[in-house]
Amino acid sequence: MKPGSIRFILAFTVILFHITKLVFLGHFAVCCFFILSGYWITFMYQKKYVKFKNPLFVFYISRIWRLFPVFLLFNLLGGVFTYFYNPGIFQALSTFSALKITGYIFSNIFLLGFNHITPVFLIPAWSLDIEFQFYLIYPALLSWLCKLNYKAFIGVILLAVLINLVFAKGFISKTLLYYIAFFLIGILIYLKNLTFNKNIESGALILFVLILATNYLIPGLRKITVGNNATDYNMYLNETLPLLIIPAISNSVRIKSSKFDRLLGDISYVMYLCHWVLIIPYNFYIKGISFSQRVPYSLVYLVLTLLLSYIIYKYYDKPIDSYRRGWVDSNEKLYK
Repeated sequence: MKPGSIRFILAFTVILFHITKLVFLGHFAVCCFFILSGYWITFMYQKKYVKFKNPLFVFYISRIWRLFPVFLLFNLLGGVFTYFYNPGIFQALSTFSALKITGYIFSNIFLLGFNHITPVFLIPAWSLDIEFQFYLIYPALLSWLCKLNYKAFIGVILLAVLINLVFAKGFISKTLLYYIAFFLIGILIYLKNLTFNKNIESGALILFVLILATNYLIPGLRKITVGNNATDYNMYLNETLPLLIIPAISNSVRIKSSKFDRLLGDISYVMYLCHWVLIIPYNFYIKGISFSQRVPYSLVYLVLTLLLSYIIYKYYDKPIDSYRRGWVDSNEKLYK
């Protein structure tokens, strides 16, 4: 499968996770996004940013330019929609101290700490907080990782996994440190040119499907996955399943994208945030109705999400990103 298609499917999985309990793989999809981010950021840094006279400056400005315009737009829209459909949330803000409200505003603008504040108007943006933390340490992290051999690199990933297991609760669980293993896997895929043969990829995907089927079919497991996505089992399942997708991800990033596939990949970021803005009125209108009554609302919601995502991508995100790309290419290079 081509890389853009994978990103689109992951974003759509998050959307389905937020509108139906039948899909419990929202966290899984985000962890896969982190793996992809580790790969693509390394790809771009090694292929493009290192060529510039001021690589750190160009890298940081480019990443901020890519991440923030879409985030700020949807965070603002999320606040507006929340004000009209769930105004009670704003009452909590009136109790904040001056220091707390300052931190709250800071995180809503600059992302850092977003995963620790409440209330929020754009829940999926918690992952952007993690992503931005990754960007901040990335150049130094990459410089160190490039010096490691394969075994040492695997050791670092295993240490990161241990941190994930030890700090599953509390402050660290909402920071980059908890999720860094996924980014490291993506970096490993690029730096060590990690690929898998088709048999391994197919076998891993078959095992992935079998595990999903088991969790749907066994009542006890269904109760703590489909029935309750807040269980520890659900969390660990969502954070383990991405390991089975590594072969597919590793092989997909080497497939050349078509124009349509690039569109799917580019629009996935907009769609990932856009869906939450529309889910605010969606949740308001489906309140108290049965699953069967909800189906037409869900279909309309999905169509509107795709339509609005495309409009904002074409007339807002794409033009801004074109300026970003032009600015990046205009910077002075040390070599071609």
